[in-house]
Amino acid sequence: MKNKIVLGLIAITLLLSTPLKVYAVGSASINFRSEDTVTVGNNIKVYMSIEDVEDANNGIVGVGGKLIFDNEKLEFVEANLVDAPYDFWFNPKSNKLAGLDFTFENAINKDTKIYEFTFKAIATGTTTITLEEAELSDSKTSILNSIVYGKEIVILEKVNEEDNNIDKEVAVKKEEIKPKEEIKQKQEITNKEKLEKMNDVVHGLLKKLSNLL
Repeated sequence: MKNKIVLGLIAITLLLSTPLKVYAVGSASINFRSEDTVTVGNNIKVYMSIEDVEDANNGIVGVGGKLIFDNEKLEFVEANLVDAPYDFWFNPKSNKLAGLDFTFENAINKDTKIYEFTFKAIATGTTTITLEEAELSDSKTSILNSIVYGKEIVILEKVNEEDNNIDKEVAVKKEEIKPKEEIKQKQEITNKEKLEKMNDVVHGLLKKLSNLL
């Protein structure tokens, strides 16, 4: 088992560092998905998947790349495997990840969710999580053409609950006051109309009296 791990690490090192790359006809994509927004102080989970595998020789048996994110806006919390069919490693110091199928029997041939990354939002703004230096290799150690779809996340300012509650109370009070003001205004209009009618009546009587005299 120890020898297998050593051989695996050697293979991963070669996968990530070799300057000579033989590209296969096949292709695949690496997709990042999560919620679109998060509030400062809260955590957000981002999922990395390998999808759209086409024309890979018996599937994908090697994965490599470097996770890219803005550490001024996001703080890395943890990385957990989801449905990875073989061994994967993630180094939070270098943000590099690698996976290798030692047996060549569990290759990725369909859409597969690999990692669940958890981040804490620490500053407002817009940021993107993606994978650089991405390499996907098939069973013949050929590198597939890979497309990486990063995920853009909007980080919102934290809302003060106390201020929010005050705003809600003010809004309620405004709604309560509004009908009273409307009633008052209607009453004032009605009183004004009555006064105008009374004035008309008085003026009419005075006019009649003046005609008699």
